[in-house]
Amino acid sequence: QEHPKKAPAWHLICYMQFLRLALSVISCHFGESIWISKQRSSDVAVVEDVHTDPPVAPAEKLFFFTHHKTGTILSWALSEGMAAILGSSWSKTWKGTNDELHCTPTQVAQYLNFKIAGFRNIQTECPDFKAVHFIREAGALIVSGYLYHRHTEDAPSGTGEAALAGKSLEEGLEIEAEAELASTLPEMLEVHMEAKDDPRVLTVGLEEFEADFDGVTRRIFSFLLGTQHPSLEALVAMAAEHDTARWSQEDLEAHSGHVADEAEAEAAAVMLKALRDAGSGVIPSVFDYDVRLGYEISAP
Repeated sequence: QEHPKKAPAWHLICYMQFLRLALSVISCHFGESIWISKQRSSDVAVVEDVHTDPPVAPAEKLFFFTHHKTGTILSWALSEGMAAILGSSWSKTWKGTNDELHCTPTQVAQYLNFKIAGFRNIQTECPDFKAVHFIREAGALIVSGYLYHRHTEDAPSGTGEAALAGKSLEEGLEIEAEAELASTLPEMLEVHMEAKDDPRVLTVGLEEFEADFDGVTRRIFSFLLGTQHPSLEALVAMAAEHDTARWSQEDLEAHSGHVADEAEAEAAAVMLKALRDAGSGVIPSVFDYDVRLGYEISAP
């Protein structure tokens, strides 16, 4: 199957703006408690030493594992762009494709809606691989999922435009949480629990891009290819094109219909916090995932 050379701009705007907007709103309302976004200690890179490591031979396979919309569209751009610069073959797999749960024939690949069965098969079928696994804070995933799924049926079972139509904000967040608790969150956690101790896998929280986009992409490509790879700077520059914080206001406004409204995002974050504090429905179960995903959490 053929794929375009570049992920559609409106998709990148939509998902990356969801990420940036959710982060800014959430950090404002949850900063003193569960919404502290920190790098996991195992992922911290020593930036000043990035050019001192000896050259390394690239792995036979280079993969990106994702579970959610923002991670999916960002890893699409990074993986396809990397393959183009390296002159490598590239593919993406998703639900319904034959190679969804198996090692792809291409050197570079993106796995969407990734599951533990796929990870275990890859470990057996093509053990000479390196991969980046994108995860996300559970509450942020619910907020952005709710905002996006109100306008599409491209959603987990139980949520989507029809399921959320006519529902109040409180009801909608509960619906979204139930759907994600039955799909994305456990799938992401299952992979994380096995991948976090695999030296071939780098775990990256999407929240980290907000603080230092170039630093995170440099860490990703250095991990995959080695810190002395001749294309490292070109790869970081390629990735920077997909940082919407660098885009002009004109570019953003041209696709404003795909960007979450800040007031709506703020209202959703406030409501989710209130539902968590009240112990409402399944919402507290959502936040239980953050500790197991490796996020540092302070007391509410």
